[in-house]
Amino acid sequence: MTDIRVDYGVVAAARNNISSGSNKISTTMDNMENDLRPLVEQWTGEASSAYHTSKSNWDSALRDMNNVLVQIQGLLGDSAQDFSSTDRSGANRFGG
Repeated sequence: MTDIRVDYGVVAAARNNISSGSNKISTTMDNMENDLRPLVEQWTGEASSAYHTSKSNWDSALRDMNNVLVQIQGLLGDSAQDFSSTDRSGANRFGG
C-alpha cells in the first residue's frame, strides 16, 4: 500500500504563493499599462490598432491564466480539507 502524506503547512504556503504571484502579475501589468499610457495615447492609425488588438489578446490570456490560478488555489484548499477530514475519520475509527 502506498503511503499518502500531506503537509498542511506546505499546502497552505502553496495557496498563499499562488495568491501572491497572481497579485504580483496583476500589479506588474497595471504598472506597465500606466507606464505605457502616455505613449499609447500618441499612437494613431495602424500602430494604434495593432497595439489595441495585441493588448486585447494579452488581457484575455492574462484573465484566463488568473482564472486557472484561482482554480488551483481553490483545489488546493479543497484537497487539504478532504485529506484532513479523511484523517479525522480514520482517527475516530480508532477512538481518537
